[in-house]
Amino acid sequence: MRTNACNSAGQPLKHNMIEKMKSDCIESISAGLTKTSRWRQKLVDQYTDPRNAHAAKKLAELADETSSLSDEYWESLKPHFNSSPAHWRESLSQATRLVGFVHKKTSFPFFIRNLIGLLSQPSVA
Repeated sequence: MRTNACNSAGQPLKHNMIEKMKSDCIESISAGLTKTSRWRQKLVDQYTDPRNAHAAKKLAELADETSSLSDEYWESLKPHFNSSPAHWRESLSQATRLVGFVHKKTSFPFFIRNLIGLLSQPSVA
């Protein structure tokens, strides 16, 4: 009789690996949003375009919401997260750059749906 491996809390290791992947995905999204927010904030001093300040603020707000990533959205992101790191990074970067410019009002679910849409397109690289 075979038993499933468990951690010290009695949870199956596979469950822990999936939770770790989701946590890494959330961290990646948060880092991308934060990085672009800081970049947009630096542009505020260089250009008179008020969209940069608005985008920087909105990106920071979205970064604060990343821990609320639903299991449903995670299931849609999961196939893309580790399959092609370059495509993931480019899609995330593109999604963050659209905030405040192409998409004026962006909720966290809207941002995630947009990211999923970009990830679903073929990679240019």
